Amino acid sequence: MTATDTLPQAPATIQSGLDFDAVLRTYEAVSRVLPETPAWSYPLLNAEAGVEVTVKHENVQPTGAFKVRGGVALMAALSPEERRRGVVTASTGNHAQSLAWAGARSEVPVTVVVPVGAPARKVAAVRALGARVVAEGETMCDSLAHAEALSLTEGMRMVSPGDEPAIVLGHAAVYLELFRRHPGLESVYAPVGSGSG
Repeated sequence: MTATDTLPQAPATIQSGLDFDAVLRTYEAVSRVLPETPAWSYPLLNAEAGVEVTVKHENVQPTGAFKVRGGVALMAALSPEERRRGVVTASTGNHAQSLAWAGARSEVPVTVVVPVGAPARKVAAVRALGARVVAEGETMCDSLAHAEALSLTEGMRMVSPGDEPAIVLGHAAVYLELFRRHPGLESVYAPVGSGSG
């Protein structure tokens, strides 16, 4: 068994509602909150790679990562009732901080479930951004199950860390900006974690 065998698997339903028109609509909502991030080319990197390389700097976002775009997009997509009841998720990283930041800015209550042994700095970062943090379970699978239970018992909207169309659409804004500024790009290299970016 590998470390990834214990991670929750996203259902194959994420494609619903994901098209270019939806990306454009979501980009408009996200860009009202977050400015376009820079994309720069560096001579030494270009020389080492043997081609011109453009680096998109999502590290300048308020949470230090592109995922905040997804949080902003999700908050914009919530119904008034969902906004009132709040959202819940399981995460110890950028997804948690994304929802916490966007929720605080949108006045939407955010609850983040983390495993009991989650790194204190990550938990502190999520709390500092305004989320309620609940430590439950030994693994992320346990925390995800608890988040799903909280969504039912407390009436919050469950937000999947990897299978959430509004968040994926928010993340797509990165690429829309990149292709608008650099239409001649031939290849894009993107880091892959949960698959939502």
